[in-house]
Formats: sequence, structure tokens, C-alpha cells
Amino acid sequence: AQPDMHVPSFFYLHLHQQCDQVLLLGGVGVETCTRPSYADPASHRWQHKRPMPKSFKHGAELVATCWDERYAGVQAPPPAAEARAPALLQTRGTLCICPGGTPAAECEHAYQQKCSSCDDGFELRNSACVRPAAKSQEVLHCVNGEWKSRSGHRGLSNFQCAPCVQVAEPGYQDFINLNKQELAFYDKMTSRMYTDIYEAHCVERTGSVVEVKQKRFCSPMRIKTSPGSNDETRLVEFLDGASKCMATTVQSGEYTAAAEQCEDASVQQLLAAEQVPLILW
Repeated sequence: AQPDMHVPSFFYLHLHQQCDQVLLLGGVGVETCTRPSYADPASHRWQHKRPMPKSFKHGAELVATCWDERYAGVQAPPPAAEARAPALLQTRGTLCICPGGTPAAECEHAYQQKCSSCDDGFELRNSACVRPAAKSQEVLHCVNGEWKSRSGHRGLSNFQCAPCVQVAEPGYQDFINLNKQELAFYDKMTSRMYTDIYEAHCVERTGSVVEVKQKRFCSPMRIKTSPGSNDETRLVEFLDGASKCMATTVQSGEYTAAAEQCEDASVQQLLAAEQVPLILW
């Protein structure tokens, strides 16, 4: 991707976004969403992209990079057939071994440790074995029908895309185990509930009463998961500083909505998305 590129403008993007949000809310009859298929041809730069040719001429060059948002290019360890044992260097009767291996003997302080070859995962630099720096890319050349890197390795055998370490708050691993990482971020996003047929009506809280009011701008709320929620139920928290959540109550045999102190374990506060219209209207 080019640094100056902006997000493409897809046709019917709002429908895809609404479908994704319904899935995040628990589905409401939606099982899967497709990716946008049609984009404005003038929305971004794409003319420089082309299909990979079936064959390359001798001397052709390819540059391989990693998706830098999630991976970092690193030097791959050599195959077992190319692995070399750490080389020992005799210095005035004292044996020294390359850093990264198990020392066979201590070097005398008067002499600088030097190496002639290195252990796996290290490279020789200024007579010392050091860990290789991250590689931003690998350049390949077509040589007599084979791809060779500048270091002489075959193909991409000396280049890997290593996953980056992600630092997150406690509980994020639980979402990863469920393959629902997006919910960890969705819990922090503000939402609004409203109906807009002829004029806007918002879901609002007044004390312990939850009702639909005609307003131009709706109050924010947060739709989040809890330890007791399943794939379809969510907590609806009003973001007015009172820590109140929407709950279902039964009055005269009909379901109505009320605002109660938020409790993750409250069954009345765990609402399915399809229940909200039945409760409010």
C-alpha cells in the first residue's frame, strides 16, 4: 500500500457496515457478511497493480515484503542441512566460543573474543556473532531458472514474516480463544438507538424510566459483553455517568424497559438484539 492512499470508497458500504454491526450485536438472524465487491475506480491508486506473470526472464528482480501492520521481516534460520556447529577459535591456548552457544571455556580478559563462524540464528559481524537485525525486505533475482537472494540463499528460505507481539489489557485472551477479538474493541465504542422513519426518535433514560423520545441528537450508550452473555445477548449501558443499564421488566403481562444499576450477572439486563424493538414499541 502506498503511504498517501486513503480508504477506498466502496459502493453500498453502509450496508456492509450495518451487517457487521448486527453480527457484533449477536446476529439477529444474520449469520455471515460479505466483503465489499465494488469500488469507485477513482477512489484510490490501483493501476500499478497487475497479475503475476507465469514466467520470468533471466535477471528479473522481485522484492518481497511483509504486512508491516502485523508482521516484521526477519532472517530465517538455516535449514538443518546448512546448519553449522559453533566454531571454536584458539587464542594463546584459550578456547572461545561464539555468543549464543554454550561456552566451552572462558576467554581471558586480556584477549578479545573472536569467531570464525556462528551458531544458528546469529551472523558474523566484525569477528563477533550477533543477532541479525530485522529485514524490511528480501530481493530475489532470477538466475538460470532459480530464484536467488542477494545473500545466495534459494528463494525466500532466508526470509520470514514474524508475527508482532500485541500488548492488551487483561481479558483479551478470552476473546482470542473464542475467535471474537473484535468484541474487545466493540465494548469500548459508543452507540445510539433510534428510529428514523419520518422523524428521529431516540431511546433515552430519565431516572429509572427508559422510553422513546423525539430528539434530534440521541444520547450515547455502550453495548457490551459480560461473563454471562452468550452469542446473542448484550448489556446496554447508558453513558451518562450513572452506571445504569437497560433491563426488562414485566408490567401487566407486557415487557417494558427500565434502567437499573449495571450488574454483569443480571439476567434481566442481558438483552438480545431482537428483543429491543418488542420492549420499546
